[in-house]
Amino acid sequence: MITVIGASSCGLFTAWRLAQAGQQVTLYEKEPAFQPYSRRLIVTPYLSKLLPINEDLILHRVDSFEFIANGSRGHIKLKSPDLIIERKDLINCFMAGAQESGVEVRKGWSFSGFNQDRNGGTVCIKNMLTEKSEEISPSVLIGADGPESSVAWALQRQTPTVSLVQAKISLPKKHPPNLVKIWFKREITPYFFWLFPDSPETGVVGVIMKDVDKARQALDEFINQMGWEANEYESGCCSLYVPELKPEVKKGSLKVLFVGDAIGQVKVTTVGGTVTGLRGAEACIRAITKGKSYWSELAPLRRELKIHLLIRKFLNRLHDDEDYSDVVSYGEGMGSFLGSFSRDEMSPHFFPLFLRHHRIFFKALKTMIRGN
Repeated sequence: MITVIGASSCGLFTAWRLAQAGQQVTLYEKEPAFQPYSRRLIVTPYLSKLLPINEDLILHRVDSFEFIANGSRGHIKLKSPDLIIERKDLINCFMAGAQESGVEVRKGWSFSGFNQDRNGGTVCIKNMLTEKSEEISPSVLIGADGPESSVAWALQRQTPTVSLVQAKISLPKKHPPNLVKIWFKREITPYFFWLFPDSPETGVVGVIMKDVDKARQALDEFINQMGWEANEYESGCCSLYVPELKPEVKKGSLKVLFVGDAIGQVKVTTVGGTVTGLRGAEACIRAITKGKSYWSELAPLRRELKIHLLIRKFLNRLHDDEDYSDVVSYGEGMGSFLGSFSRDEMSPHFFPLFLRHHRIFFKALKTMIRGN
């Protein structure tokens, strides 16, 4: 028997596909009423390699990016457009698939810890309404309960987190409906502000910061400076990739595997984890159904996440907007090359990028030597 903790997109996807492969799967979700929160997502077309995408899930498509830093601008035209989807719709789709495939979904039950007995490890779960506790003995436990995973916490395997806050707005006049804008403001955040259209008339503006309250304040100030008006806010917590954390551990005879935000399967450049989390889920599914090593099955994803980690370390060492301006200026000459592949497929193209564009290589070298 396989137990999945958390009705996240990765948890539901993993349970769904395992049930399709003939496994007995029970999924526990702590919320008594399953109501996934709403958030607009921008994802790469790599998503279609992982699952058939119903056209009804796609709200909009964008194929151009503009990067802005200290007056400098860079442009990238994507060979294949990014997709704008709604997180809630994706999770509801996965829930329907899981239940149709025979996954037993138990709502209102939370993971509360591990016990050891002479037969190995048992899992303690607790009913959130009645306070009733049970012990179960699955052969495999999958932690898919997000960036503040209680399963990871019990095994002292927490990942660092950041917060994102975004707001829905009416698109500014003359803003192309296929254009994403990225603003780098190093004095506010080591990440960025963004605006992506989610329809020809509306868009989503947001920011990533460590603290959610500071992110909300910074976003409000940015919106006011731009002369826009926020219609509705969305927020979320995202984990960050830590390469030293192994995604599989043993607790007695119990095998515990982690997927998605619970183990930081997230691109730390953009803090995007939808595609990478589902890639991690696929590796987890292959490991279980084929009796292979989860660590080995994750090798392609681990390479990808390490490249993003290397880029993030470089970006974190940029001191000010002038440094970002240099990078954006260099990137203007790389637009056609960067647009030829998605940000979920960086690893095969990373080193050719530096071979083709020496200025960005020397900027990176100088920045890494200089340090903080």
